[in-house]
Amino acid sequence: MSQNKLAAFRYRVLDELFRNYPSGLTINELVKKVSEKLFEFHGITSISPRSINSDIQLMRRDPPAGFAAPIEVAYGTSRYRYSDPAFSIMKSLSEADIKNIEQSVQVLSQFKELPHFAFLEEMLMRIEGSVNQSISKEGALYFDHEPEAKGGHWVTPILNAIQFDLILEINYQSFQDREEKDKLRKVHPYFLKKYRTRWYLVAYVETTDRLENLALDRVISLEPCGTGINKAYKPDPHSFYNNIIGVTHFQDSPLTEVVLKAGRKTWPFIESLPLHHSQEVISEDKTGVVFRIFIKPNMEFEALVLRYGENVEVLEPRDLRQMMARRIEMMHDLYEVKKK
Repeated sequence: MSQNKLAAFRYRVLDELFRNYPSGLTINELVKKVSEKLFEFHGITSISPRSINSDIQLMRRDPPAGFAAPIEVAYGTSRYRYSDPAFSIMKSLSEADIKNIEQSVQVLSQFKELPHFAFLEEMLMRIEGSVNQSISKEGALYFDHEPEAKGGHWVTPILNAIQFDLILEINYQSFQDREEKDKLRKVHPYFLKKYRTRWYLVAYVETTDRLENLALDRVISLEPCGTGINKAYKPDPHSFYNNIIGVTHFQDSPLTEVVLKAGRKTWPFIESLPLHHSQEVISEDKTGVVFRIFIKPNMEFEALVLRYGENVEVLEPRDLRQMMARRIEMMHDLYEVKKK
């Protein structure tokens, strides 16, 4: 369990102790009782007095950092207690609120590792500290976690550059030509997109005088080299991605009507999760469903169709069908079992 979740668990335990012992408890008594709960629920054998003191200090802080908990040392003693016995970090939440927050915390937790979302660590810690202990137990929401591609650490400096109107000098190494020396590019950053765990930067590259889509896992280094981003080439993000699948955008490519056929058993999967927002049915019979989408075909589209194997067929346009056929032939040659 993460340190933040353990801290949130301790806040709930301390809140319960301060409410159940109005006369207060010493630091050593608090350490003992919190340690017992940690062992019971998480198998952790002990906690230091220093950690409990730190928890108390955070709970005393005003929101959003803390809970504004009225924790005091009882006069003439070394016992910690609530000066207002009716106070609780859970007091203002209804049962419905708690259940909604529990589910929201599980969803938000999926994003707290993203750059520029570090503040969620603190917010989630406070939210989790305000609801019951079920959050610490088995969750009901599960998300697929694919391995993250390299380059995610460039997101924050690029976002800062966009925000503060900074031009960047980027040392970029293409995967297509690994032997070529690293290239320095003068880049005017516009916006970022994440697709299949990879981050991409859409930018005007002054060095090549064109709009480019740069994958961050190919960035060797970057640093600001001037101010005043040239926005003359900046596309509208919605329009830019509206007619493609994925991120590869051939600006000179025409919008194409692509007609496909899905087998009868496969169609329900495509119907419930369309290949593209423009998807519409043309006809259907007992063998399957013919449908179309309007896109600029790219590698991501081809990979998506191939994922369905023999269950989805490209019918039109002819050149795209032939391209898919060549790929399938190469795959067949790759997997062909030679007869002895």
